[in-house]
Amino acid sequence: MAIDSVEICEYFLDDLLTVQELEMISQRLNIAICLDKKKSYKEIAKITGASSVTIGRVKQSFDYGEGGYRYILDRLNTNGEL
Repeated sequence: MAIDSVEICEYFLDDLLTVQELEMISQRLNIAICLDKKKSYKEIAKITGASSVTIGRVKQSFDYGEGGYRYILDRLNTNGEL
């Protein structure tokens, strides 16, 4: 499946996910950005409002997952969006 525009992707995600789910995804991406910048759990919690458990789960995926966070962060960096 290919989504050929950002606009279509936004429509799809808006239909698929609740506002709360979108906020959770945004928070997890922000946690990954902070982890990539080597921020401490305490700093990340203050910035994102996330619990240490959530930060730990994102860190586990960030360090040992399939590379999805790394791929997205690299794309955002390449496009100047970080």
